[in-house]
Amino acid sequence: MKLLDCLLKYLRSTLLLCILLCSLQSYSQCKLKHSVQIEHASTKQGKGKIHLSLNGASESVNLKLYIVYNSEIKLISEKTFASSSSDGKVTFENLNAGLYYLVAKSSSCELSIGGIEGITVN
Repeated sequence: MKLLDCLLKYLRSTLLLCILLCSLQSYSQCKLKHSVQIEHASTKQGKGKIHLSLNGASESVNLKLYIVYNSEIKLISEKTFASSSSDGKVTFENLNAGLYYLVAKSSSCELSIGGIEGITVN
C-alpha cells in the first residue's frame, strides 16, 4: 500500500510539473533576456537567494516562484518586475534548500526560467 501511495504521489507531481512547464506558450516576439545567480544558504544564514536579471522587457513582467516539496509543486512567491526598473534585477530571498521553478509572464511573453531541470538552491 505504501508503494502505491508513493507511486501515486510521484505521478501526481510529475503531471503537475508537466502541466506547469508544458502549458507555457511560446511567443515568437519574446525578447526577454535573463540570467540567474544562485546564492546558496550559508551555515550562518541558513537561507538561500535567487537573483534574476531581466533585459528587454518593454512591459511589466509577472514572476512566480514555485518549489517542489513533498512531491508537490507549490507557489511560494510572486513579484512584478516593472520594465522601468533601472537595474533590471529581482531577488527572491529566504529560500530553503530545494528545487525551484521560476515562470515569467507578460502579455507578449511567457517562459520558464531554469528550464525543465529547475533551479537548485543548496
